[in-house]
Amino acid sequence: MSSPTISAAALSELALDLVSDLESGDFAAHDAAVRDVIRAARARNVSPVLVEVLGDPREPPIARLRAFGTIASALTSSAVAEAALTFRSAA
Repeated sequence: MSSPTISAAALSELALDLVSDLESGDFAAHDAAVRDVIRAARARNVSPVLVEVLGDPREPPIARLRAFGTIASALTSSAVAEAALTFRSAA
């Protein structure tokens, strides 16, 4: 079974949406997308602390946004590294 993946474009779009909703602190409109990020992060063994902060609606919105940014960076980096390994294997 393959790991859940999220494109860099989708992560960027979600980041913009979360930032625009930061003042109200309402991430609820993005629950499904955040859950997808959490699933992908868990599959890639991203820090469980970051995943917990992102997924906990009781955490301050700025903390959740920072966790999202770090997770998105890790997911993007691991996708790039995996693509490079696949390219090297095919060569």
